[in-house]
Order: sequence, then C-alpha cells, then structure tokens
Amino acid sequence: MPVPSQTSGGVEFALANGKTVIIAVLQGLNAAVPLIESGIASAKSLAKKLEPYHPQELSTIVFGLMLIFFGGQSPHSVLLSTQALTSLLQFPITLAAIEAFRICGW
Repeated sequence: MPVPSQTSGGVEFALANGKTVIIAVLQGLNAAVPLIESGIASAKSLAKKLEPYHPQELSTIVFGLMLIFFGGQSPHSVLLSTQALTSLLQFPITLAAIEAFRICGW
C-alpha cells in the first residue's frame, strides 16, 4: 500500500525540526551539568557537616513533624461526607503503614 504524500512531508518536517530540538536539549543539558555538579558538592559538604548530629534520623523527625502539623483534621471542622471520613482515616492509616514497614524489615 503506498504511503500518502501528506505523511512523507510531515516526516521530513519532523526530522528537520527534530535535529534542532535535540541540539537545544543537549545544549541545555551541557549548561546544567556544572550546576548539578555544584549541587552535589554542596549536598556532600552539608552531609559531612551534619554527620555528628545523626542525619539518618532526620527523615523520621521530618516525617513526625509533618504528621503533627498536617496529619489529621479536627472532627468539629469536618462535614460528614465520604471525603471527610477519608481525610480523618489518613492519619491512623499512615501510622499503621509505618509500623508495618518497621516490623517487616526495617
């Protein structure tokens, strides 16, 4: 079955413009590499500075603070609806998931 002439024009157009897009993306990545390397070096130096303060426990602290401030809603500010019940159940379900993860292999 012959290919219509309209399709071949579209393919040629895509190939011609695809080259310029690829070049632009590669130039952007080339410009981003020094910034990424700088960010990695900064993260390594920050990790080295935080080493005496047990940074491996930092994720637990941050997660705990998130649960304190964003974990649940007070019952008097919630209307009785499916969405309200779902939001009220997120807090204990999150805690149950964390405890299950800890028991199973952390």
